[in-house]
Amino acid sequence: DGRPVRIGISASYLQQGQAGRPGSREVVGVMIEFKDLGSMRALQTRLQQADQLMALGTVTAGVAHEIRNPLASLRGLAELLGRDIARDDTRRRYIDTMLESIDRLNRLIEDLLLFSSPRAAVGDHLDVTAAAAETVSLARMGLGDRAVILTHIEAATEPLVVQGSRERLVQVLTNLVQNATQAAPDRKSTRLNSSH
Repeated sequence: DGRPVRIGISASYLQQGQAGRPGSREVVGVMIEFKDLGSMRALQTRLQQADQLMALGTVTAGVAHEIRNPLASLRGLAELLGRDIARDDTRRRYIDTMLESIDRLNRLIEDLLLFSSPRAAVGDHLDVTAAAAETVSLARMGLGDRAVILTHIEAATEPLVVQGSRERLVQVLTNLVQNATQAAPDRKSTRLNSSH
């Protein structure tokens, strides 16, 4: 049909031995094999694209993690700024807009972390105690003026080292704390204990 086709060519001789003369062979023909390399080429292209997507996912996960930490601080600071502004004040809408925008960015970051490239089943060595402490620190900054008391109980005298993804563990713990604080009523103080 006129389309160019990438092919591979291999040739081999057809030989025939002569009677009474051991070791002597006569070439009686040549066999030429043509192989369509289009499917192999397409497979190689898909593998290259998969490698590029995996690298992009790794970079995306790193960037998303670095953005998420400052966002938690920004949300806490925005809530502190809005603490002294009455609900009927016209400036209140600026604070509300900031909080809504930060929450929208947080949801986007969570989606990026969830749909980034899959991690290997075995990760690096990580300290669960340090990851829990970091989660509590980030959560405190994100609470703002909410009447929620977040405590961190140091039960481990030595680091608890496991093998896994530190970023994923902090993400899971942060999501748990955020869900708990959002479910906690604002009218009274709620104590969340983190022990390990």
